[in-house]
Amino acid sequence: MFLRITLGTVLLCSLAYADKPRLTLHVYEEEDAAAEAPSKADPIDGALSELLTKDDRVGYKRFYDLLEPPETAARSLGEADLALPDAEKTFGQMDLDKTKELLKTAILAYQQYLPQLAARGGGITPLRDAWIKLSKTRFFDGDQPGSRDALRYVFAVDPTMKFNPALFPPQMKKTVVEARLLFDTLGTGKLTVDSDPQGATVFLNGKQIDKVTPTDAVDAQPGPNFISYRRRGYAPLTAIFEHNGGGDSATATQSLSRYPNNPLQPLNRARASLDTTDTPALLKEAAENLKVDMMMLVRLKATAKPDGEAATRVSIYLYDVRPDRLIKKVEKTVADKEALETARALSQQVLEGVRFDGIWAPAPPPAKVSRWSKFKEKARQDFVDFYHWKGFWYVVGSVGGAIVVGTVVGASVGAHERQVVNESVVLLGGH
Repeated sequence: MFLRITLGTVLLCSLAYADKPRLTLHVYEEEDAAAEAPSKADPIDGALSELLTKDDRVGYKRFYDLLEPPETAARSLGEADLALPDAEKTFGQMDLDKTKELLKTAILAYQQYLPQLAARGGGITPLRDAWIKLSKTRFFDGDQPGSRDALRYVFAVDPTMKFNPALFPPQMKKTVVEARLLFDTLGTGKLTVDSDPQGATVFLNGKQIDKVTPTDAVDAQPGPNFISYRRRGYAPLTAIFEHNGGGDSATATQSLSRYPNNPLQPLNRARASLDTTDTPALLKEAAENLKVDMMMLVRLKATAKPDGEAATRVSIYLYDVRPDRLIKKVEKTVADKEALETARALSQQVLEGVRFDGIWAPAPPPAKVSRWSKFKEKARQDFVDFYHWKGFWYVVGSVGGAIVVGTVVGASVGAHERQVVNESVVLLGGH
């Protein structure tokens, strides 16, 4: 009975979630934004993602999580973790070829997802251990140069590593000590990291460098260094840079590539027509590539207020792929410091009063105003203007009092003109 209730509950929850439209958010800055200015897109993306995650009306997924699913990295790292004990087992069986195959697979996975590995809590120790095991395997396979080469990666990942009988067999003590002596003799050097395009976040051997590319010069270990690049709109990448050490200064420059089968390409092309049509070309293709039902596009355009103060025009578009329409748009120009809070407010405003079931229901056209209604409104406004005129009481008081009919004043003040009586009469005092 308990199992039946549990399965039923899970099924109902799944159906409830399936009813929600899949929505993602894409925040971007216009190309003419000041290149030296700090990015507004990242903090706004984070703030709006937090709001949308809590919105029960939609099933929200982060844009870059759709391009780089977190479960993919977790699965690859998990498989690499399992490969290490398997390699230890095959090493004990002296199946060295199989051991090297398992270790290389693990190393490639750790390298590809090095920032995620470092963020797991245990640091990048698994990568160090994989290189230690590979050094041992090569050593017992008779490949002395290969064993020493693997140790260079060990020391680059963990500069504190020395010969440890718990990690290395006694036969390797001389090899490890000599490799460590060479590492210490070379000493560290300085490294500046750059990228094309610039503005990438950089991780050196799993540790984030404070400044985006081009970075300031930082200390780097002699030998191979793992440099991971992360930039919005570009595929993540980890590359290996060889540093000479010895106090030398070097620059590592890496060209970044777009995502394979880049889903951003149709989206970037569609952005040019957001203000000219309800159905921008290629926007549907982008949404289908991302497998979402709705997209919230947030455009940040650098501008200036009349007084010259730096400002940002925040424009938010809500697109639904099912009817293939931009169903709502809101925008506002504010000072740069107000852009984040403005984006928060506008993101909630753009979701108000819209349908989430994919059925396009355009708003009814405004009711046509009759001539009589226009006349009454004009007459009322004319009277208000006349009442606030500085000579009003002088004119009215000069005849000792007057009865002013609501819609007459402003339409005609001549004694011989025909007067139309409105619903109310106002008594104005005089002398």
